[in-house]
Amino acid sequence: MQKPKKIPFEDFMKSMDVFLNFPEVEKSMIDRVLENAKQILFNEIVENQQTTENILVQYLMNASNIEIRLRAVMGLTGGSLERLKRIAGAMFETDSWNAIKSDEGKIRQIAKVLIDPTSTKTFIPEFIKKNITLPTNWENLLQDEKYITGIASRDLLSQYSVSVGKALEEKVKNIVISAGHTGVEGKVAAVAHKSVDCAVPDVQNPRVLIMSSYNLTTASSQTGRANEQAGMYNKLEADNRANVHEGQKPITFVNVIDGGGWIERKKDLKKMWNSCHYCFSLKNLDGLKEVLDFAFSNE
Repeated sequence: MQKPKKIPFEDFMKSMDVFLNFPEVEKSMIDRVLENAKQILFNEIVENQQTTENILVQYLMNASNIEIRLRAVMGLTGGSLERLKRIAGAMFETDSWNAIKSDEGKIRQIAKVLIDPTSTKTFIPEFIKKNITLPTNWENLLQDEKYITGIASRDLLSQYSVSVGKALEEKVKNIVISAGHTGVEGKVAAVAHKSVDCAVPDVQNPRVLIMSSYNLTTASSQTGRANEQAGMYNKLEADNRANVHEGQKPITFVNVIDGGGWIERKKDLKKMWNSCHYCFSLKNLDGLKEVLDFAFSNE
């Protein structure tokens, strides 16, 4: 059987897409958005002459998942739940976040700060204070289903990318199975005991190692991943050279990479392409079967 050829870098890059079409991911994410929107929607009965503070505390404490509502409220300020956690950490230094969010008294103090950042004696930088104040029409915004759906969608943006990445990994595993093999995730000695997404047929005696990565947006972590994978590949190649002398077949290293985040980081992408024997995007992933067939030929 003829050895498959590696796709040239420029051709590989041209085959990549910013977005990947996984209908099951789309449906799952839309369902999650609608479910979260239901939890965020402000539908509590408000009694006459209630203070703004009491209304906000009631809204937050009535949630089945208070973090979803806190995240929505912080979204109205232009801030984030992580920023609120830092503020709460400064206000209640000896308490964990889990303890804080389940304590109505502490939630009331947080509500006061969101309504009026000057209400606390805790030092909060002025720059932060100006970016955590609720708009005066916050109640109306939280009752607007269209607006709330938008908030719920933004909250899940990062998870969307993760879900697409998992779908890409699943696609890889399905190809491995359809080629008549098993593939498992785990640490492999040949790559310095680093974890691989799919070792075929197992992590003890792999013939093919497959790493998958989808990034919709750019991140500095991509450079770290590219550097780490270069080290894994170099270790594998050293082992391969030694094993060939002993009459053993080499282990094949495959990268499956796609998404706008990788397209935008060409330097890191090129290092990932260099650090493998074969590199595929979703568009040409069918070539993986040929690589598997060759790796397991003449057993």
